[in-house]
Amino acid sequence: MAQAEAELARAEAAYAALAGPPPDNLPPEIQAVNTDPANSPALRAALDRAALADARARSLSYGARIRVEGTVGVRRERGGVGDPTVPTEPFRNALLVGIKVPLGRNQAAVADAAAAQSDALGAGAEANRLRIRLIAEQRAAQSRLDAAGRALEQAQARRDALAEALSLTERGRTEGEIGFIEALRARQALSEAERDLAAAKVARFAAISSFNQAMGVLP
Repeated sequence: MAQAEAELARAEAAYAALAGPPPDNLPPEIQAVNTDPANSPALRAALDRAALADARARSLSYGARIRVEGTVGVRRERGGVGDPTVPTEPFRNALLVGIKVPLGRNQAAVADAAAAQSDALGAGAEANRLRIRLIAEQRAAQSRLDAAGRALEQAQARRDALAEALSLTERGRTEGEIGFIEALRARQALSEAERDLAAAKVARFAAISSFNQAMGVLP
């Protein structure tokens, strides 16, 4: 008992050093309502990274393509200029069309595009793995919460039954039908049931906290 009290005092002192003195009454934690994994901040951040990596890969892929260039121009020309034996002709417009096809691609740009595509695929796969992990964690947290709820109901029912039994025992002792030892045992059983009920409440609050964290609700 003394060791437990000393550990409690050390824990309270450590808490007070970080956040001040603990409050007298802590409000019960509220269970999260939204259970969609897409609302998880971690998953949203992973999806944003995947989208950014995909956009970069598409941009670099466009820069690594072979670019065919075309030119169109007009030239004015006429014949017979400088030759006295040929009559001078009037100016005529000549349409010039040119096509430029590179023989190869920029290998540095190709390598950058391939690396960016690999990063985009990795970011997308990481987001999918995170989504699957979040779904599994949420299911596990829901199972623990359900189990904690059932345990709390059982502890409450046991405590209520023992409280009623103690009331009947006290009445029987008053009437002289039950001795002191039986009444003492009934009180002890009720005390243990109340202790178990308090532990079950704490366990359910812990399960709610774990459930909320699995749902992406920050503490």
